[in-house]
Amino acid sequence: NPLPPSLTEVTSPTLSHPFILPAMASSPSSPYLELEYWQKLWSSQPEEVTRGIKISAGVAVGAAAAYYSFQLLKKALGKEVWEKVGVVSSLHIYPIKSCKGISVEQIQLDKYGAVNDRRFMLQCQESKRFVTQRQEPAMCKIKAIVLKGGSIQLSAP
Repeated sequence: NPLPPSLTEVTSPTLSHPFILPAMASSPSSPYLELEYWQKLWSSQPEEVTRGIKISAGVAVGAAAAYYSFQLLKKALGKEVWEKVGVVSSLHIYPIKSCKGISVEQIQLDKYGAVNDRRFMLQCQESKRFVTQRQEPAMCKIKAIVLKGGSIQLSAP
């Protein structure tokens, strides 16, 4: 079936049916502003396209409602109230998971968490599975020091 001149067919590799879009209007008296035009356009779309649009609209409305509710709750509660729950007595990083930790004065954060904390793990050479203190309790004695340049120096008693 040929499409009316006001519609353009666009194919997509992810859809089994073509998606039909309005053709570009060349005059300011465009039919885009008429409700009948949009109802006709909506009814001409394949079901999988309209279902996707409905789901997207539902997600957008839900996200907007959640954000608005959060803003109302924040406003109703007033200023943030901080309550002391404890004191930090020491900070530690563990360059290799399950090995001995290193006491540090401060911790630097990046998008993965604490810098140099659990970025490496030991792997069994035979099974290729990672090893933790649950399987090898003596791992707690392995000391790992992060050197400049990112290399690691290991020592054990």
